[in-house]
This record gives sequence, structure tokens and C-alpha cells, in this order.
Amino acid sequence: MGSYAGSSDWDDVPSRSDSSRFRPSRARSTASATPKKKTVVDDELELQEGTTKPINLILAFDTTGSMRAWIQNVREKIDYLCRGLFKLMDIRISLIGVGDHCDGPFMLQPYAPSAKIEDLEKAIHDIRGTSGGDYPEAFECLFLHLNEDPMWSFDIPTVLVLITDSVPHGMSGEGDAGCPDGVDAREQLDKLMQKIKSFYLVNCGNHDAAIAIQKTLVKSENYFMQLSNFRRLTNLVMAVCMDEVGELDFFMDLLEKQRGKDRREEVLAIMRK
Repeated sequence: MGSYAGSSDWDDVPSRSDSSRFRPSRARSTASATPKKKTVVDDELELQEGTTKPINLILAFDTTGSMRAWIQNVREKIDYLCRGLFKLMDIRISLIGVGDHCDGPFMLQPYAPSAKIEDLEKAIHDIRGTSGGDYPEAFECLFLHLNEDPMWSFDIPTVLVLITDSVPHGMSGEGDAGCPDGVDAREQLDKLMQKIKSFYLVNCGNHDAAIAIQKTLVKSENYFMQLSNFRRLTNLVMAVCMDEVGELDFFMDLLEKQRGKDRREEVLAIMRK
């Protein structure tokens, strides 16, 4: 993936010492006094042990044309994002690309939860951009899929983050003929909300009508986030996850140390904190 220095949301992924407070005490330490050169395998094995507060993250994003810059940012930062989350917490991450009914087999592109960097890198690079057809997208079918497909288990707290500039079918009034499969977005979302811990909607557009509808989908305005700079997406996703396990202040201290007070305030403002 190359170096992120100077271009990413951090200078570096948070260090091992930063994440040590999340580990339970051990009878004795097996760590070497001399820091080892980090490798993908070492990071994955170490990041998955000795952490607390397990959580699942479902990162679903609109794959249609207007979202191209956002999708590309996720592709470029997926390694950085996942390493940071794995280092800070006990988390499994799943990716789902969401298009529209006209996109056929690419309407939904779901990948099962994983705690392996290579799985997530493959998933994000395999997810294809789609055309999307009309303005609403098939988010109602995303909710149905999460409710009914056996690949999804909600045995541990699960957070759904949906990144889009659009709305589900059946909600946008004129020009919206509804879901071709007759799926009701609100009905399916209500069912899903009984299974998951939280649902966040990150809006990447500036259409007032769409924003008004999006805000009705979430529990409160604290779960609706307006994002205008796609380069802040990874910071925001990390912050949401850390907030869900009660460690937002710790994460924000890391962010301020790495990228300054202005960045901290910017991310908190997006989160309405």
C-alpha cells in the first residue's frame, strides 16, 4: 500500500503502546525488550489477542457513479483503516457494496465479517462500481439481506455504517416508483434495529430533500453525519467504532497528537459531539 506519511489521516497507524490500555493484565509478559520489525502476520496475530469489548462493524457503501471518489478513498485506505481498528480494539469488519436493481448481480456485493487484512483488501478491490439507474438505491434490499441471509450473525454487538448520497426506494416521492421487489425500507430497517447495536448514516451529498429523508432513518441526529471531505472518512469510521466501545476520548487524544487540535475538532463536529 505504500507509505501514508503526509497524505493520510495519520502520520502513522496508532502504536502498540497506544493500544496497551485495551489489553487485560497477564501473568507475565512475553514481549521482547527489543522492538521487532512489524509484519502483516505479526500485526494480525497480536491485534486479535488481548483486547476487550468485541464489536462487529458492517461498512456498507453506495457503489454508484456519484460516489466514485469516496469508493476510491476506501480502496486506498482499507489497509490503514483496518490495521488501526484491529490494533485498538477487538473487531471484525465486513464490507458491502450497494447499487441498484438495474445492476443485477452487483446490486449487493456482501463480504462476510473478517479480522484478516488480506480478506478485507480482497473484498474492497473486488467490489465493483455500478451505474445505479434512478436516484434512490437498493438500501431497502440491504436491510432485507442483513435480516434474512444466514451469513450474518448478531451474536456480538454490531454497528452498521452506511455511506451514501442517496436514499432507499419508496421514500423520495416524485419519480420514485418504489422497490421493484416490493421491499419496504422502514419495515426492514425496524427489524434490523432490533438486532444491531447502532446504525449510522454518513451522507456525502448536499441534496436537502435526501438529507431530510436520511435523518428519518436513524435513531437521532447524532447518528446522521454530514461529510464533505472524503479524506476524513477513515478518521470518522475509527471514531464511531471507538465511541461505540466507550473510548472516544482516548481516540481523540491520539488523533490530536498525530494531526493536531483542528483535526480533532473537525471530526467531533461531524459527530455532533
